[in-house]
Amino acid sequence: MKLQQLTRDYDVTRKQYDELMSRLNTAQLSQDATQAGNNLKFRVISPPIVPLLPDGPKRGLMLLAVFVLALGIGGAFGFFLHKIKPVFLSLKSLREFGDYPVIGTFSLVASTGRLEQRHREVVGFCAGVALLAVVLALGLAFKAPLASMMQHVFVLGAT
Repeated sequence: MKLQQLTRDYDVTRKQYDELMSRLNTAQLSQDATQAGNNLKFRVISPPIVPLLPDGPKRGLMLLAVFVLALGIGGAFGFFLHKIKPVFLSLKSLREFGDYPVIGTFSLVASTGRLEQRHREVVGFCAGVALLAVVLALGLAFKAPLASMMQHVFVLGAT
């Protein structure tokens, strides 16, 4: 027990000694380089340290911010399109829009093919929104595994 304690203390002291000696050698090297007469300035202040975890933004917060920003931009774009090309669903809203008299209106009679196409569009839109919500939830729940999975799919290809 006593031998282990002494050995451990020696290892710690030896490690500190080796580190101080390496710093002394670097300081002497930089001093020799500055005294050599050339205009070269060489100093090593502290060696680079590799962090244990990568540094970057908080992915969950960034993912949520991008999602909210995308929804805001999409809504603003839809509102902009409505303002430059307004759509009137009733005769009353058309009369209220401008000061011009309305002589008559046309009704839209949709065929069954058009109704089916419209239904497919709505189902596709809802599926896209649901998929976006699922990807957002997965991105918040599994930060690193989802990133590596997406990298595997997009960079290496789905095999």
